[in-house]
Amino acid sequence: MASYCVLISAAGRCRRMGAFKPLLPIGDTPAIIHMLNNFFSCGITHAVVVTGYQEEALKEACSIYSSITFVHNPGYLTNEMYDSIQLGLAAVPEECSHILFTPVDIPFVSPESIQTVMNTDGKLVFPSYHYKKGHPLKISKEFFSALLSYNGEDGLRGALRSLPVSPVYAEVEDPFILTDMDTPEAYQMLLKQYQEVR
Repeated sequence: MASYCVLISAAGRCRRMGAFKPLLPIGDTPAIIHMLNNFFSCGITHAVVVTGYQEEALKEACSIYSSITFVHNPGYLTNEMYDSIQLGLAAVPEECSHILFTPVDIPFVSPESIQTVMNTDGKLVFPSYHYKKGHPLKISKEFFSALLSYNGEDGLRGALRSLPVSPVYAEVEDPFILTDMDTPEAYQMLLKQYQEVR
């Protein structure tokens, strides 16, 4: 039986936003907690969160959960997201047969979309909205060692292209798999759209 761990990259400096994205509110809930609630509601039992900027504030916000492993990326100011992914992969519990990877700034993905990705057969599965792929990405444990040893060229895209598998696309009716909150304007627009579809 498959067992899942969610891997969340949350190490960035958030320069374009001008505020710390994981703690921006969605209603009364910090974005990171909104995201974790959705993943845990799908039966996922553990999360690995890669921290960098404002590490202690992030840990404090997540203290309501005991099933989180925090991994610090000491080079978060200068290195790339793939460095965070590799640090997080190395900390995934042994019993996890798959991960679901997502950056922290895509917090509006529905539990239904997460469940669809989990339930879709395949060793590398993307959710897809109108033929555009998004997050979270499901990756089988059998590829962890290859991803950990990858040289980082072209980041996650390059790493996935190097794997001996073709991705599977799980079609969902959820535009939020595509949308990240990189700027204050994008954040406000996403909040408005989210309230309209709730």
